[in-house]
Amino acid sequence: MNVFTPIRIFAFVLLCVFSVFAQTADKLIWFAAPAERFTENLPLGNRRLGATAWVAEMLLQNHDETIRLLPAVPDAWPEGSVKGLAGRGGFVVDMDWKNGKLTEARIFFRLGGNAKISYAEKAIELETKKGGSYRLVGDFGKK
Repeated sequence: MNVFTPIRIFAFVLLCVFSVFAQTADKLIWFAAPAERFTENLPLGNRRLGATAWVAEMLLQNHDETIRLLPAVPDAWPEGSVKGLAGRGGFVVDMDWKNGKLTEARIFFRLGGNAKISYAEKAIELETKKGGSYRLVGDFGKK
């Protein structure tokens, strides 16, 4: 059983974001200059890249062999889109959602091979080709 359900992931992300804001007097996540020392980047990218990683994790996960689309999209983002999210295994995802539900995902596989893709309680397996592009609609019909 996966301990990090989407609700727990979102709660963890909010906790991290709030802790970053609480630690800074100027309330900035982004900085104009890179860190001068390695230790300034610890533990969460010195707030320079940590927040972007949290957001990407809410939209796309693939820690194991499954590509999970919108695993923890917050209710505060009822509709939106993302382009160019890269994942482990050489693929790039563009996707759109409306009313909190996936409407379309476009996945480009640089390397090809077998891929398992899941969204909500649905999952499909694809045999992909190197350089292949696949379009999935919200009910996981392929086009």
